[in-house]
Amino acid sequence: MCAKRGVKIPWDFNRYFQIAEKGGTLIRDTLYAEFSELYAQEPNWAVLYEEKRKALYAIVEGEKAKLLPGVEHLLTVLAERNIPRAIVTHSPRKLIEDFALNLPILKTISVWVCREDYKLPKPNPDGYLKALELFHHPKRVLGFEDAVRGIEALQSAKIPAVLVGHKDSATRAFWKSRGVIIIDRVDEILGIKDLNER
Repeated sequence: MCAKRGVKIPWDFNRYFQIAEKGGTLIRDTLYAEFSELYAQEPNWAVLYEEKRKALYAIVEGEKAKLLPGVEHLLTVLAERNIPRAIVTHSPRKLIEDFALNLPILKTISVWVCREDYKLPKPNPDGYLKALELFHHPKRVLGFEDAVRGIEALQSAKIPAVLVGHKDSATRAFWKSRGVIIIDRVDEILGIKDLNER
């Protein structure tokens, strides 16, 4: 979206993610603060957001989607063990369906809770509460998230949380002190021997 407007953003994914995971308006605020020419071109964020949404759909439709390392392995093991699985996402259903077209492992997941299915986005627990409802409130649940807002949503829903990905040591220590399991790849969860105690 920015490139089409001649605005070059030197952020890598980690920089983007640090901003995006803290709140929905922070991307807008940071872009406008760091790139005044973007604001000068279009001060109405709704216009830019729609351009960003269209750019994202074009990427998903034009490229084969990839899962994060370890996701396919974990999903395969869970499917083999017939363990129920759900996806709770802020993304609209159409985008998720397009994303999943070339990823057969995602078809093994029976419950999909997309943005249209709940009222308030993460860090509110609505999406996870909806998933629990669809699973008829199981006794044992574990939730995986790569964003702080997602961890907050899981904790609000009283679901044991797993934070996935390379976070800075302060973030890892903070969430570990609150009972969150910290791993770098989702399939590392299979090697945690004392998981039942957590």
